[in-house]
Amino acid sequence: IQNEGHQLRLSFYQEVARKYNAQHVFLAHHQDDQLEHFFIQIARGFSELAWGGMTPTSKINKIQLIRPLLELDKETLVKYAKNHQLSFRHDASNDADYYLRNRIRHTIIPKIKATSPDLIQRIIPALKVLKTSIESEKKQVLDFQKNTYSLDINRFKNASSIQQKRWLHYLFESSTHLPPRSDRLW
Repeated sequence: IQNEGHQLRLSFYQEVARKYNAQHVFLAHHQDDQLEHFFIQIARGFSELAWGGMTPTSKINKIQLIRPLLELDKETLVKYAKNHQLSFRHDASNDADYYLRNRIRHTIIPKIKATSPDLIQRIIPALKVLKTSIESEKKQVLDFQKNTYSLDINRFKNASSIQQKRWLHYLFESSTHLPPRSDRLW
């Protein structure tokens, strides 16, 4: 259900961009969303490739998605909205612990913030370093020509199984807009 919701949101962003003839759509994802994403990927058995979280920008077809609030935590944003009397929408589905994301949001993150608040501030920069490292390796491994990504088969055969999984993930991620796949799939 959550993946279907994600696909519907992506379609909605494209629809809004077409309606207003826009090339950019700004989203309100914030630091807490990044943390939730990180813990979800670990819980689902995804490799470090998926841990890096959302990027400040991404593309769907020709539409640029921009996430300018990733550096700010939700509490800061809510306080700002209240102080400036800005209205915002609360999605009631975020209150129920039926979904893993909500259980992490309501249970794990508050416990971490209560027992080790500085851990949160260490995770975010570490994820950025990981993301940068992954992007660097991706550029070294994948070849992009004529709108197609490729991977040298001999280099692939000589790589460790861990590298092979990672490189397959790079190809998949570069070739589709589908969500990442778990290590088990590879």
